[in-house]
Amino acid sequence: MKRHYITSVFLAIVALLVSTYNVYGQVEKKKYLREGNSQYKKARYPIADSLYAMAVMNDTSYAIGYYNRGNALYLGGDAASAHAQWMKALMNTPGEEEKADILYNLGGLQMDAQNYGEAIKLYKDALRRNPSDEEARYNLALAKELLKDQQQNQNQDNQNQNQNGDGEGQNDQNKDQNQNNQDQNKDQNQNNQDQNKDQNQNNQDQNKDQNQNNQDQNKDQNQNNQDQNKDQNQNNQDQNKDQNQNNQDQNKNQNNGQGQNPPPQQRPLSSQDEQMLNAIAGKEKETQEKVKGEKVQGVGKKSTKDW
Repeated sequence: MKRHYITSVFLAIVALLVSTYNVYGQVEKKKYLREGNSQYKKARYPIADSLYAMAVMNDTSYAIGYYNRGNALYLGGDAASAHAQWMKALMNTPGEEEKADILYNLGGLQMDAQNYGEAIKLYKDALRRNPSDEEARYNLALAKELLKDQQQNQNQDNQNQNQNGDGEGQNDQNKDQNQNNQDQNKDQNQNNQDQNKDQNQNNQDQNKDQNQNNQDQNKDQNQNNQDQNKDQNQNNQDQNKDQNQNNQDQNKNQNNGQGQNPPPQQRPLSSQDEQMLNAIAGKEKETQEKVKGEKVQGVGKKSTKDW
């Protein structure tokens, strides 16, 4: 019995302490909440956030504290932290109608981020919990219009992007084609230059060989002409020499044969002719003897001839 009494007393003390702490916590959280609301109305959002934080420390399921803290953070410029506080408020709010304001604020965050599809869902959830919320209804219609415009703009952007992509692709193809054409033209020009250079070199070599051949042929031709002319001259000289020699021989023979008459045609001599011939022969004999006698006398030889 004594042990049971002690246990009962201990549990009563614990319950009293817990009850006292809970009462103290409830008083403190409401105190901090009121002080936070006062700073919030003065637009002192960082101070209000600190006071709301003290309130939820005294009661971690204090949905109003989380909700008010989310409002202070949002107006203070920290949307991400505001979203986290509103989600805690949503989880700790038991009544469906009380959740409508939280869903409305979450929809506002999605509107700011231009996530109009998510905003529409949140505004619809808020209206299902509070159909009389005209602000939620207005924002829902606005979100639908903005989503429509966004989709149209997105489609237009996609078309422009596709066109630009096609245009860029075409431009890239044209650029590549132009580059290929330039490379081909460059290679063709280089080949033409090389071919022209080789052709010119071949022509020069051919012309050089042709000129050399022409020079050799001309030289050979000149040499042949000179040899022919030399042979011709030599032949002409020999012919002239032979001709002159023949002419001289003919002239000599002609000179030797001048004054001589062809022998007369023999006919039978008469006795009278024989006598005359004998007389002439005797006369010629005397003349020869007379000439012979004069040679013996040694007549002087003349120095020149006059015949």
